[in-house]
Amino acid sequence: MEIADYDKLLGITGQITIALRFIPALVLGWYWRSFNQPIRLMGYFLIAIIISNLFNEVLYWSFLEYYNSFWKSILMSLNIGDTHFLNIIGRLIDYIFVGWIFSFTLKEPLSWRLKHISWGLIPVAILVYFFVDGFRTYGTVNAILNRVYLVAVPMLYFWYLFNSPPNLSLWRNSFFLFGLGLSVSNLFGIIMSFVGDKLNETDYVAFVKVSIFRNCLTILAQFVFAYAFYQAKYAKYLLK
Repeated sequence: MEIADYDKLLGITGQITIALRFIPALVLGWYWRSFNQPIRLMGYFLIAIIISNLFNEVLYWSFLEYYNSFWKSILMSLNIGDTHFLNIIGRLIDYIFVGWIFSFTLKEPLSWRLKHISWGLIPVAILVYFFVDGFRTYGTVNAILNRVYLVAVPMLYFWYLFNSPPNLSLWRNSFFLFGLGLSVSNLFGIIMSFVGDKLNETDYVAFVKVSIFRNCLTILAQFVFAYAFYQAKYAKYLLK
């Protein structure tokens, strides 16, 4: 395969990832009335991510379609050459919702600390965005911080869960499923945060292959999220 073919395949898997986010959204809509507050927060989180992704796609299309007639002068004045400056939106969505969701499953004071540490990362991410990474790049510090957060919070819940008396099968535990979907793809993403740039420079084809694999993990996560919403009727037995 030529490099262009790998690029095309990477683009296709990225588009499939965005499209399949609507699968858990369909399950969410079907069972919405029966959901309690933390499960609805999962739903709001999912909806916010979908809206963010769609906004990115529309803006990218607009850049291509109206670059010379509208965007060129704006982007050149800001020295922006790609859409990496939009990544901060998804990261802020993570900090708003993920700790808040899992705080319902933990006892005080751990619950309070998790929620407020998560929200405290919002201004940290914004400061890093402007003054450390810069808003024109994908970002190293923010990327690693975000992925570590999305692994650490579910792991904290897993630790708490495995040190508590069992009261429900893990596969009926919406919070476990939600955390599993978040942590697996982002654990791989942490590795990519450290080696991705170097791999991109030295072996672009290998970089694209690894990126495709990461997209496949994200695709699998959508089915895990959908199953988490399907099993949400048991969530009332898991709240502290």
